[in-house]
Amino acid sequence: GGARGTLRECKVILNRGVGCAIIGAQVSLNQTLVQSNHSNGIAAGPGSQVDIFGSGEEHGPSSVVRQNHGCGISVSGDGATVSAHGTVLSGNLEHGLAAAAGAQVKL
Repeated sequence: GGARGTLRECKVILNRGVGCAIIGAQVSLNQTLVQSNHSNGIAAGPGSQVDIFGSGEEHGPSSVVRQNHGCGISVSGDGATVSAHGTVLSGNLEHGLAAAAGAQVKL
């Protein structure tokens, strides 16, 4: 059950709030740019599972979370899980990654 979604080779930019807000859903971001959002780039809340990854090739395309006005990735709440590989976190105003109690992060 629950909502599922996949973004591949997408751009999530210049949103007035959070770029990607995920609560109680499974989301995959593959070779995706999350940039210049006015809050967090990615916010994973309770019960969410977020996988962020690039092509898997040594010099291949990666996912990029940069220059957001809050955190690049914020993870909070019971059961919130974020896994990232082949991902660049750069130039976010607050933190590249912020995790709160109950959250799990795998880098």
